[in-house]
Amino acid sequence: MLVLLAISMSVAQPVNLPAGIENLSSTFRGFDAYLDNRISTISLSGTSMAPTVGSGDVPLYVDFPYDNLRAGDAILAIRSDLPDEPHVIHRIVEILPEGLRTKGDNRPEPDRVYIKREDFEGLVIGVLFTSSQGWHP
Repeated sequence: MLVLLAISMSVAQPVNLPAGIENLSSTFRGFDAYLDNRISTISLSGTSMAPTVGSGDVPLYVDFPYDNLRAGDAILAIRSDLPDEPHVIHRIVEILPEGLRTKGDNRPEPDRVYIKREDFEGLVIGVLFTSSQGWHP
C-alpha cells in the first residue's frame, strides 16, 4: 500500500490533501505539525523510556499547546535537577495544578519532579530507531 502525505512548507496556510487522503490530525496528535513540516529532532541517551525509545534513537517532537496535553502523551522537557543531561523524554501519568507528573516507560515509579509549563519543550510524535535497544516492528 502506498501512502501519500502532502507537506506544506507554510505554517500559515492550511494543508490541502489530495482527494481520498484523510486528514488524521484529530486521531494522531501532532499530525498538523507533521503536515506543516515543523518536526524537530533531538539526540538523547539513557534507558528510562526503553523499549519505546532506546539510547541513541532519535525522537521526533513538535510544538504543542501545553493546555492540550493529556495523560499518556510522551513529552520532551527540561529537568533542572539533571544538570548533566537536562532534556528528558517521559510519559505524562497525571496532570496536576503544580505541573505534569511524568514517568519513564522503563521506570517503576513516577518522577519526583513535576514538569512546569515553562519546562515543557514539545510533544513526542515518533522515533527514528537507530539503536538495537528501541522497539522495532
